[in-house]
Amino acid sequence: MPKKMTRAALALAGLLVVSCAGGCSVARFRQQDELPDTSNQVNQQPQESQPVTLEQEDLVYEKQLTLPSGAVAATYRAELPQLAESGSKAPTIKKINQYYESELATLKEDCDSYFSQVQASYGESWQTAQQATAIYHVEYTYEPLELTDQRVSLLRTYRYQDINQQEKVIYIGDTFDVGTGWPVKLEELFQGEQSEVEQTLNELVESWCETNQVERSWLPQVTLEQQENDFALGENTLYLCLAETGVRTDSPGSYLVEIPLEELQDLLAQDIWQPDEEDNG
Repeated sequence: MPKKMTRAALALAGLLVVSCAGGCSVARFRQQDELPDTSNQVNQQPQESQPVTLEQEDLVYEKQLTLPSGAVAATYRAELPQLAESGSKAPTIKKINQYYESELATLKEDCDSYFSQVQASYGESWQTAQQATAIYHVEYTYEPLELTDQRVSLLRTYRYQDINQQEKVIYIGDTFDVGTGWPVKLEELFQGEQSEVEQTLNELVESWCETNQVERSWLPQVTLEQQENDFALGENTLYLCLAETGVRTDSPGSYLVEIPLEELQDLLAQDIWQPDEEDNG
């Protein structure tokens, strides 16, 4: 499965393989030299940093596919966030919003593809079917995990029904640097040697698998390069969004591995996480 790209577009042939929506917009971020010119702000009075907040209204796309008889054959609903563009960091927050606007456009294309695949699955019976064989569905939601003056981190969830009417889920993590508007890379969370970080992460993933009765072989080995943007960061937890290493009819689609940050304390960069004073007492 492609890395952080098109992880939410589905093909109903076979097992609805992921193709394009989860992160292909990352590649469309403007280059560093295209960032807004802030040189004229040098003499402005410094403003107190404020946490990022969500707008009251999300970006929403919703559509139904109906048979010629009028029966509903498939539904598609996607929600994406919009952040309040206020304060001194409004230009970079706007850049993050543009990312999600681009994602929504990609999801609209995904919806059209999904509906085409559903219709094709009926074959010649599409015109005459009175009832749907199943109400295929896609639901794309998000959960804010961190909204501070430094970082924005969200966990997106793409739930869908495959051709065998099995429920599947794809997890997508987004973490942005509010100061630049650019995605944060997993390697930027750590200050230790790469080999030590990767070894520790894989040991913690194995421990998670044992606790959750998941075969370790179903999940890929974690590397900072392969997992570059496929994570989210909560107050006390690192979430790794791991694709499956193979396709199985009874598989969930992907796995969300939760790692307590205290387990990574010795390897984390100082500005990423600090234990509560009560924990040190």
